[in-house]
Amino acid sequence: FNNTGGTVNVANGTLVMNVGGTDTGTYDIASGTTLDMNTSRTLNSGASFTNTGTLQFGGGTITFGALHTFASAGPSVVLNGSTLTSANPLTMQGPLNWLAGTITGGSTLNTSGTTTIGAGMNLSNKTWNNSGTVNVGNNHVKTDTSTINNTNIFNLTGTGTFNRSGGGVSTINNSGTFNKTSAGSLSINAGFNTDFNNTGGTVNVANGTLVMNTTFTQDGTIDIASGTTFSTNSQNLTNSATGVIRGSGTVNLSGATLTNNGIVAPGAASGDTTGTLSITGNYTQGAGGALNVELGGTAAGD
Repeated sequence: FNNTGGTVNVANGTLVMNVGGTDTGTYDIASGTTLDMNTSRTLNSGASFTNTGTLQFGGGTITFGALHTFASAGPSVVLNGSTLTSANPLTMQGPLNWLAGTITGGSTLNTSGTTTIGAGMNLSNKTWNNSGTVNVGNNHVKTDTSTINNTNIFNLTGTGTFNRSGGGVSTINNSGTFNKTSAGSLSINAGFNTDFNNTGGTVNVANGTLVMNTTFTQDGTIDIASGTTFSTNSQNLTNSATGVIRGSGTVNLSGATLTNNGIVAPGAASGDTTGTLSITGNYTQGAGGALNVELGGTAAGD
């Protein structure tokens, strides 16, 4: 079936595309309906999806022959078994429910809506630029030879973290905010070939323990709430000249050393800023670094 410049209207129920073909036309997916592309197809320049229903990629390989944008006013996109391959930019402005399936092909994946991670997702040989919100619950973000550039929000709300699906090294560059809100311990593990660069962003440890057991570059802010722990799993940590480590929790180095060339500031960032930041391990104050503490008065012991 080739939709070459025409329009397919999904006005009721679900339309399952179980045949291959090429698309340069329009699929209009009405509210409350679903178009399920369940086999391999090629989407070339001119292909578009309109209205506010659900577009599911349920199987096969979907090849994008040109750059493609899924508009925020268009259907919600569900990736549930297909492989999406594109050598050109692929942009998701609206919701992406990434239940299962692979996005690959080089170039970039750009997300500016809300992306929800499911158990079977995989990012391979792709640069993912996120300016929206990514919700990682109890499922892992699985990557192979890819880069994730986060400029907005990643929420780690469950037991899911970052895992590898192949042998290649992947990199996370954070200039936005990573929120760790789940209870218990969560590890970003070097054994999964993932480097983490906090380059002007913020890592918020709001609950439990975050273990940064990987190559970690600290040029941004680490905010450690009271009762929580940021752990390096016995690795040294250097807080760069632009780095800030603050809060009322614990930095656990397990005998390794925190070298402070930036700012270490016990207590909260605003409001009542008094607090105790505990460091388990060694602390070295760099020549250009600052340790900002609040004093209760001018008398000895204050």
